Amino acid sequence: MPKRDPPTADRRLHRFLAAVGITSIGDGIDHAAVPLLTASLTSDARLVAAVAMAQQLPWLVFSLVAGALVDRWDRRRVMVTADVARMVLVGALAVAVAAGVATVGLVAVTALLLGIGDTFFRTASLPLVATLVEPAQLERANGYESSLEIVGAEFVGPPLGGLLFAVAAMLPLAIDAGSFGLSALLLASLGGSFAARSATAPAASSTAPASPATRAGGDGPSGERRGSAVGRLLSDVGEGLRWLRGHRPLRTLALVLGAWNFASSAGMSVFVLFARDRLGLDAQGYGLLLAGSAAGAAVAGSVIARVAGRVRRRRRHRRRRRVRLALARRVPLKRGRAAGDPSGTGPTNEPPPCAQAPSSSNSAAIVKPTIASTIGIWLRVATPAG
Repeated sequence: MPKRDPPTADRRLHRFLAAVGITSIGDGIDHAAVPLLTASLTSDARLVAAVAMAQQLPWLVFSLVAGALVDRWDRRRVMVTADVARMVLVGALAVAVAAGVATVGLVAVTALLLGIGDTFFRTASLPLVATLVEPAQLERANGYESSLEIVGAEFVGPPLGGLLFAVAAMLPLAIDAGSFGLSALLLASLGGSFAARSATAPAASSTAPASPATRAGGDGPSGERRGSAVGRLLSDVGEGLRWLRGHRPLRTLALVLGAWNFASSAGMSVFVLFARDRLGLDAQGYGLLLAGSAAGAAVAGSVIARVAGRVRRRRRHRRRRRVRLALARRVPLKRGRAAGDPSGTGPTNEPPPCAQAPSSSNSAAIVKPTIASTIGIWLRVATPAG
């Protein structure tokens, strides 16, 4: 991999992070504006929940396929295309709202397509950032990207979307479309190719002349290549699923997070109706309520991190105490036998052998059993059961 010029690499990283931050603000505006728009068109909780499901469904259905496709395509082009497509979709919805012809069905279709664009955008952004920085800086760059996504989508975007919706229903959608357009311009200015290495290598038969069956689009080599491409795509998806199934910690984490997201999405799908009808909040209040929920999640994450650190420290302390107690029991036994006492208990009218300093004659006999005992104890303590 050619060495990058550090100033140029920094500028490209800054543009990428700015694009991610702007897109995240647009996503946050969507999170507030789309439910508010749906609730203004209907009070049926089933329809409101259907729109919310349409916006989240692509992550369940297309995420694996999107990951396999992103590994074959140029990541920057994927992100630019996703932003341009979402700009057109949200802009068209804003025009429909301004003209008074928006319907629940139109909002649901738009939400579904926006979810597909978001799936491809987020999936492509993860590997792209690794090509903009050196390996030693990857952790920091990933931290910046995650922070911008959280701040934009959960803290800045929802209150802004609620405030703009209170002014005019089409205003947050128009601002959202502009954010996607600006993000696409920043990503397009990166230049260069960001395709995976396996995707950039030309096929061995790409320079061969096409056969009549290929040009005619029949069942010849073109059909075989199409079939093999689909087969490789499905094979990659299956390989990822098999790897996840064999990785117990990640499999457990995926199942737990999936169950939690299912329960959370079920409540949030009609949360806008609860905020409006039961809490009496307006559009601006609903946006602030979403931001407050995100703030609570951030505080809980900080508390959990501290609690987890304390639990780890207590576990280490208990392990060390067990080792000290085990050594205190084993050293006197070995010392007593080395001194010539077959029972290992010593005289009853003398202090315990562990309270006496070992003499030079039996120090070697103490050291070897102690080292062996320490290694054995550490193996038993450090090795998990099973």
